[in-house]
Amino acid sequence: MLLMMKNSQYVPIVNESEELLPEELVEEDEESSNHVTIEKRDMFTKEYERMREEQKWILSTGKCVEDELYKFAMQCEYEHPSLSFIIDPSDSTYKLQGVFTEVELREIKGYNAIVMDTLPDDVVDFLRSFDCQSSQELRKACLENLKWYYPFDREKHFNHDWIRRTIDML
Repeated sequence: MLLMMKNSQYVPIVNESEELLPEELVEEDEESSNHVTIEKRDMFTKEYERMREEQKWILSTGKCVEDELYKFAMQCEYEHPSLSFIIDPSDSTYKLQGVFTEVELREIKGYNAIVMDTLPDDVVDFLRSFDCQSSQELRKACLENLKWYYPFDREKHFNHDWIRRTIDML
Protein backbone atom coordinates (compact mmCIF):
# COMPACT_ATOMS: atom_id res chain seq x y z
CA MET A 1 0.00 0.00 0.00
CA LEU A 2 1.26 3.44 -0.83
CA LEU A 3 0.62 6.41 1.36
CA MET A 4 0.53 10.01 0.26
CA MET A 5 1.37 13.08 2.30
CA LYS A 6 -1.58 15.49 2.34
CA ASN A 7 -1.98 18.38 4.77
CA SER A 8 0.89 17.09 6.93
CA GLN A 9 -0.70 13.64 7.25
CA TYR A 10 -0.13 10.35 5.48
CA VAL A 11 -3.27 9.14 3.75
CA PRO A 12 -3.84 6.04 1.58
CA ILE A 13 -3.99 6.59 -2.15
CA VAL A 14 -7.54 5.76 -3.12
CA ASN A 15 -7.53 6.98 -6.68
CA GLU A 16 -4.56 5.40 -8.41
CA SER A 17 -4.95 7.74 -11.37
CA GLU A 18 -3.74 10.66 -9.23
CA GLU A 19 -0.35 11.93 -10.34
CA LEU A 20 2.11 11.85 -7.46
CA LEU A 21 5.58 13.20 -7.20
CA PRO A 22 8.17 10.67 -5.95
CA GLU A 23 8.74 12.57 -2.69
CA GLU A 24 5.03 12.21 -1.90
CA LEU A 25 5.18 8.41 -1.92
CA VAL A 26 5.98 6.72 1.35
CA GLU A 27 6.40 3.00 1.82
CA GLU A 28 5.43 1.52 5.17
CA ASP A 29 8.13 0.12 7.41
CA GLU A 30 7.94 -3.70 7.22
CA GLU A 31 8.32 -4.16 10.97
CA SER A 32 5.73 -1.58 12.01
CA SER A 33 3.11 -2.53 9.43
CA ASN A 34 0.32 -4.97 9.97
CA HIS A 35 0.80 -6.87 6.75
CA VAL A 36 -0.76 -10.31 6.72
CA THR A 37 2.07 -12.84 6.62
CA ILE A 38 2.10 -16.07 4.64
CA GLU A 39 2.19 -17.92 7.96
CA LYS A 40 -0.96 -16.12 9.14
CA ARG A 41 -2.76 -16.95 5.90
CA ASP A 42 -1.70 -20.60 6.18
CA MET A 43 -2.94 -20.84 9.78
CA PHE A 44 -6.19 -19.15 8.80
CA THR A 45 -6.70 -21.54 5.87
CA LYS A 46 -6.05 -24.58 8.08
CA GLU A 47 -8.57 -23.32 10.61
CA TYR A 48 -11.11 -22.79 7.85
CA GLU A 49 -10.54 -26.26 6.39
CA ARG A 50 -11.13 -27.83 9.83
CA MET A 51 -14.63 -26.35 10.01
CA ARG A 52 -17.47 -28.77 9.59
CA GLU A 53 -20.05 -27.73 7.00
CA GLU A 54 -23.00 -28.63 9.23
CA GLN A 55 -21.76 -26.26 11.94
CA LYS A 56 -21.36 -23.22 9.71
CA TRP A 57 -23.74 -20.29 10.07
CA ILE A 58 -26.13 -19.96 7.14
CA LEU A 59 -28.01 -16.66 6.93
CA SER A 60 -31.63 -16.42 5.82
CA THR A 61 -30.34 -15.32 2.39
CA GLY A 62 -28.49 -18.63 2.05
CA LYS A 63 -25.08 -17.03 2.46
CA CYS A 64 -22.56 -18.84 4.68
CA VAL A 65 -20.91 -16.42 7.12
CA GLU A 66 -17.67 -18.40 7.53
CA ASP A 67 -17.25 -18.88 3.77
CA GLU A 68 -17.74 -15.17 3.12
CA LEU A 69 -15.37 -14.18 5.92
CA TYR A 70 -12.76 -16.56 4.57
CA LYS A 71 -13.02 -15.21 1.00
CA PHE A 72 -12.86 -11.63 2.24
CA ALA A 73 -10.01 -12.21 4.70
CA MET A 74 -7.87 -13.93 2.09
CA GLN A 75 -7.97 -10.70 0.07
CA CYS A 76 -6.85 -8.53 2.99
CA GLU A 77 -3.31 -7.22 2.78
CA TYR A 78 -3.43 -5.98 6.36
CA GLU A 79 -4.63 -7.49 9.62
CA HIS A 80 -8.40 -7.48 9.96
CA PRO A 81 -10.64 -9.18 12.55
CA SER A 82 -12.03 -11.43 9.82
CA LEU A 83 -8.65 -13.21 9.81
CA SER A 84 -9.71 -14.63 13.17
CA PHE A 85 -13.32 -15.23 12.08
CA ILE A 86 -14.40 -12.22 14.10
CA ILE A 87 -17.16 -10.17 12.58
CA ASP A 88 -18.17 -6.70 13.65
CA PRO A 89 -21.49 -5.98 11.95
CA SER A 90 -20.89 -2.24 12.36
CA ASP A 91 -17.69 -2.45 10.27
CA SER A 92 -18.65 -0.71 7.02
CA THR A 93 -15.93 -2.62 5.15
CA TYR A 94 -18.20 -5.65 4.79
CA LYS A 95 -20.87 -3.62 3.05
CA LEU A 96 -18.44 -1.55 0.97
CA GLN A 97 -16.64 -4.67 -0.28
CA GLY A 98 -19.91 -6.51 -0.99
CA VAL A 99 -19.23 -9.23 1.58
CA PHE A 100 -22.61 -8.79 3.27
CA THR A 101 -25.69 -6.71 2.51
CA GLU A 102 -27.29 -4.32 5.00
CA VAL A 103 -30.02 -6.91 5.65
CA GLU A 104 -27.44 -9.64 6.30
CA LEU A 105 -25.47 -7.39 8.65
CA ARG A 106 -28.67 -6.64 10.60
CA GLU A 107 -29.34 -10.38 10.88
CA ILE A 108 -25.78 -10.95 12.13
CA LYS A 109 -26.09 -8.10 14.61
CA GLY A 110 -29.39 -9.43 15.94
CA TYR A 111 -28.20 -13.00 16.38
CA ASN A 112 -28.16 -13.95 20.07
CA ALA A 113 -28.35 -10.26 20.96
CA ILE A 114 -28.25 -9.67 24.68
CA VAL A 115 -31.14 -7.58 25.88
CA MET A 116 -30.11 -5.44 28.80
CA ASP A 117 -32.50 -4.65 31.61
CA THR A 118 -33.57 -1.05 31.84
CA LEU A 119 -31.85 0.80 34.65
CA PRO A 120 -34.09 2.14 37.38
CA ASP A 121 -34.80 5.87 37.08
CA ASP A 122 -32.98 6.69 40.32
CA VAL A 123 -29.80 5.02 39.02
CA VAL A 124 -30.06 6.86 35.68
CA ASP A 125 -30.51 10.16 37.53
CA PHE A 126 -27.51 9.35 39.72
CA LEU A 127 -25.38 8.61 36.64
CA ARG A 128 -26.44 11.91 35.11
CA SER A 129 -25.13 13.73 38.16
CA PHE A 130 -21.63 12.76 36.95
CA ASP A 131 -21.97 14.57 33.61
CA CYS A 132 -19.04 16.87 34.40
CA GLN A 133 -16.57 18.88 32.34
CA SER A 134 -13.50 18.51 34.54
CA SER A 135 -11.94 16.14 37.03
CA GLN A 136 -12.53 18.75 39.76
CA GLU A 137 -16.26 18.76 39.00
CA LEU A 138 -16.27 14.98 38.95
CA ARG A 139 -14.56 14.79 42.36
CA LYS A 140 -17.11 17.26 43.74
CA ALA A 141 -20.00 15.23 42.29
CA CYS A 142 -18.68 12.12 44.09
CA LEU A 143 -19.21 13.90 47.41
CA GLU A 144 -22.66 15.24 46.58
CA ASN A 145 -25.96 13.44 46.20
CA LEU A 146 -25.18 10.91 48.93
CA LYS A 147 -28.70 10.68 50.40
CA TRP A 148 -28.53 6.94 49.80
CA TYR A 149 -25.24 6.58 51.71
CA TYR A 150 -26.74 6.41 55.19
CA PRO A 151 -28.59 4.37 56.12
CA PHE A 152 -27.12 2.12 53.46
CA ASP A 153 -29.35 -0.68 52.15
CA ARG A 154 -27.34 -3.12 50.04
CA GLU A 155 -30.40 -4.21 48.07
CA LYS A 156 -31.47 -0.66 47.18
CA HIS A 157 -28.16 1.18 47.01
CA PHE A 158 -25.66 -1.29 45.60
CA ASN A 159 -25.58 0.37 42.15
CA HIS A 160 -25.21 3.86 43.59
CA ASP A 161 -22.31 2.75 45.76
CA TRP A 162 -20.57 0.89 42.91
CA ILE A 163 -20.95 3.85 40.53
CA ARG A 164 -19.65 6.40 43.05
CA ARG A 165 -16.68 4.25 44.07
CA THR A 166 -15.77 3.50 40.45
CA ILE A 167 -15.89 7.13 39.40
CA ASP A 168 -14.00 8.19 42.53
CA MET A 169 -11.16 5.84 41.54
CA LEU A 170 -10.73 7.33 38.05
